[in-house]
Amino acid sequence: GASISLQSPDEDKRLLAFVSDKFFEHLKSNAMVKKAIQLGCIEVDGVVEKNSARFVRSNTVSFTMNEKMQFELYALKELEVVWEDEVLALIWKPSGVPVGTPTREGKTMANFVKYSLKKPASGWEAGLPSCHNFLSKSVSGFVIVSKTEALKTKIQELFRNQGEAQCTEVVEELPLRLIFLAIASGTLPIAVGEEMKIRKAIDTTLDTSDDEETKGK
Repeated sequence: GASISLQSPDEDKRLLAFVSDKFFEHLKSNAMVKKAIQLGCIEVDGVVEKNSARFVRSNTVSFTMNEKMQFELYALKELEVVWEDEVLALIWKPSGVPVGTPTREGKTMANFVKYSLKKPASGWEAGLPSCHNFLSKSVSGFVIVSKTEALKTKIQELFRNQGEAQCTEVVEELPLRLIFLAIASGTLPIAVGEEMKIRKAIDTTLDTSDDEETKGK
């Protein structure tokens, strides 16, 4: 991963405090800083340093986002990769997991696919991998992920034409359709020995730009 190096001031400062202060954009809590130090992501004068309590003074401190740290930052055990090959992945997203965007920090699906799927030997191209159906955080379902620009373009075409466009190389002439299912009545099990009764129909009048496809479903 990319490495960032900074010079510590000419005064004694604990490594934990220095890294927390200077690398906050990447490591947003002391717990994450300690994890980065533990996983060998921090170097002092070119040598891996795993003692967070040591002092630094006029030293070059470097942070490198290695694969183990990427997994700690972005892994989501709730997600299941149902299918993956060289160009396509199909992932099951349960309710409660945000899809997010690749520019948003934290444990979102967009970051999960970037750091958890098998990437090409040359690395990811700009804008890849791409999650196509951005389900709301509260919605569970399958998310289609393209890993190449060619497939990304084809799937976007299918979505734009709402299943009318045919792409034999992708779906063997079957239209692509999204189906949303909402449970509107009955009793839902929410925990062992507990249940929740749905007492009125789910409100379908609320409309946001993110949920346009689910309106009225």
